[in-house]
Amino acid sequence: MATATWCNDRDSAISPEFFSDAVAIDLPEVSWRDIESLAGESEETSAELPAQEENAAQGAERTTAEREYLVRQQSYADLESQLACVCIDESPFAVSPTMLREVKAFRIVVSAYCLMRNQSVVGISRYSGQSAGAKKAHKPNRNDFFCDVELAAKKSLTRHLHRVFQKCIVEEIAEKWTAVPMKLRSAIEAKVGHAFRRAGMFPVARYFS
Repeated sequence: MATATWCNDRDSAISPEFFSDAVAIDLPEVSWRDIESLAGESEETSAELPAQEENAAQGAERTTAEREYLVRQQSYADLESQLACVCIDESPFAVSPTMLREVKAFRIVVSAYCLMRNQSVVGISRYSGQSAGAKKAHKPNRNDFFCDVELAAKKSLTRHLHRVFQKCIVEEIAEKWTAVPMKLRSAIEAKVGHAFRRAGMFPVARYFS
């Protein structure tokens, strides 16, 4: 029993001087509000921080997605502008904005040449070189145009290339132009197109004005 008594009053046995003068103090009853204030931040406040961080992360993801969307839209717009410049006409004399000037000059002038040749053969055979009506005599007519096209081709091409031009363009009026190998066509287009530009035959409307 003595041992049990000593254990129950262990603090007073170890420090009798302190407990001899000790006075009991009445402490007020602690409420749940006091405990909450002593505990620091509440669970609701601590829960708000992850929510704010989550909203910030979602906002950053949304901004990145919008930026990627704008980049894709710009890429699509650039692609559409490039496709708009692609020549989709199956005609052998089709032109596009990205085409070389010499090639464009050749195709437009030769296309006009073939079109006029196919329109009225009777009118051409009756040409006398004299002006009719109010037409100005100094302006070139269709026959002048035909002669200038053929002379420009003859002066700018070698004998072999000129034979190809004479047969496919002048005699056959470009009916079998696509049958000519691409290498020969490209050489003829570049050389004759350059000659057309130097002779002032391109644009065609300026030639007839």
